[in-house]
Amino acid sequence: MREDDYTLKAIQPGLRHGQQSGKLVVEGELSVALPGSVRGEFTVQIRYPGTSPFQLPDVYDVDGRFDRAAENHVEATGRFCMWLPLTAPVADFQRPGGLARYLDLVCEFVRLQVMYEERRMRGVEPHWPWTDWEHGGAGYEQWFRENSVGLVPDQLEKLIEAVGAHPRRAAKCPCGSGKKLGNCHKKWLATVRRSVRDDPTVLTAGYVYLNSWRESVRRRST
Repeated sequence: MREDDYTLKAIQPGLRHGQQSGKLVVEGELSVALPGSVRGEFTVQIRYPGTSPFQLPDVYDVDGRFDRAAENHVEATGRFCMWLPLTAPVADFQRPGGLARYLDLVCEFVRLQVMYEERRMRGVEPHWPWTDWEHGGAGYEQWFRENSVGLVPDQLEKLIEAVGAHPRRAAKCPCGSGKKLGNCHKKWLATVRRSVRDDPTVLTAGYVYLNSWRESVRRRST
């Protein structure tokens, strides 16, 4: 906490630590460098899921600066859609200096949002010219698709089934490659397990993608 307070004073003096409903928050004015060599101030609240500064928080638009709609990457609650649970930078945030890196990501998100709204207002296509993820289940299915390269459907099914198990480190990877888990899909499984704890529908999306993949394979073979 002392290190985080030092970080806030050094790079974002408009933000301060506090508590809300017994949970840790960082709130205040976020200063963001915008296109045109100007700075903007945005009222945000960074909410932690508990009292530990090592848990990855979410960021909320407090004063309604951005339109609250899924296509605008801001939920109805004001929460910024910065990433899927499957792509959240948990490990990076928990390393020394994690809060500073996290705030850099928040500033980059806000900067992109400002540019997105400007492009949309001016009719410049595409409005959001950077790579992003689909929302909800569609985004989870996209993650499974992009992270199943080199597998066949049966291997993916074995990996999904292994999410609920915790094999020994020296065990063979459940994908059936013959490699030890630590040299194969250990990180893949850890990512999905962590994400399922945040949102159980992640696993449902994995099976939805698996079934659609099998159906596409069946169609190609007939």
